Amino acid sequence: MIGLIQSVLVDLLHEKGGETLLRDTLVLANLPPDTRFRIDRNYADGEFEHLLEAAIATTGLSRPALIEAYATAFLERAKTLFPGFFSLPGGARGFLRRQAAIHVSIAAGLRSPEERRDVKDKFHIEDGERGDLVVSYQSPSQLCDLYQALAHGAAREFGETLTLTELRCQHRDGGSGCVFRLSFPMMATAHE
Repeated sequence: MIGLIQSVLVDLLHEKGGETLLRDTLVLANLPPDTRFRIDRNYADGEFEHLLEAAIATTGLSRPALIEAYATAFLERAKTLFPGFFSLPGGARGFLRRQAAIHVSIAAGLRSPEERRDVKDKFHIEDGERGDLVVSYQSPSQLCDLYQALAHGAAREFGETLTLTELRCQHRDGGSGCVFRLSFPMMATAHE
């Protein structure tokens, strides 16, 4: 998992509760209290899962509330680091359509070909009917709730509405991945 993911959570914890909350969370996640994550490095998927669970415990937030706060913080950070991705045409659909390529471009700096492949293989996006997107997500971290929050956050960022339908969920149905249909009501109207 690219260190940008952990870095955003660490910064969010620091913002919400200062050094004490951050240190307590890192220790609960079995990480050194002075841990900092580089955004250009790959970390074990399980490390983020432990950090997320520890953050739920130390903040007292529910998982959905923390995931929502994280998605907002991530998009704000992404706008600062990668403003060009937000200025390309196509609104939310275009942004989410490019998301797999964005994910790969962020991973391009990873040294190991295996690490780059693992990042690249997490998402596959296809055009569906009436402007829909069909997103396949496969990751050992199983952060489908985070993807959903980020997709809805991206739609809000562009002032648009998104309907996300789970076609398959690894938590609910088993298997190795999730499939989502992203529908954009304004695009559906334009296709009628």
